[in-house]
Amino acid sequence: MASELRVNTLKDAAGNNSIATSFVAGGSAKSFITGTYSGGTPSNNKSLNVASIVDTATGRVTVNFSSAFDSVNYAPLSNTHQSGNIDASQNLIRNSASQLEMRFAEGGTTETDPSSFYSATHGDLA
Repeated sequence: MASELRVNTLKDAAGNNSIATSFVAGGSAKSFITGTYSGGTPSNNKSLNVASIVDTATGRVTVNFSSAFDSVNYAPLSNTHQSGNIDASQNLIRNSASQLEMRFAEGGTTETDPSSFYSATHGDLA
């Protein structure tokens, strides 16, 4: 049987550092992923609300969310790292409420698989 806990404020074990539950529900990232590429294949190293990642082409990966957002109007933030001295820029395409496409390009034009990639997504879940 499911149970319900209703509270207005959360505090740490010492009774300090309080935060309103509305901030936790509304102000926290609803999805994140830290991934790496090895031999052209992306790996999900750690994530929240990510069902899978799919390598769709060189320099492109699609992140499928476990729980969809309420619309396509969510806010993804990302970063990449390329081994050596080359940074890969990224372009985020919100395909739908349930997936996000990440595109990585070296020098802004040549799509390339980065050494690692990171993304956090904010918005309301459905």
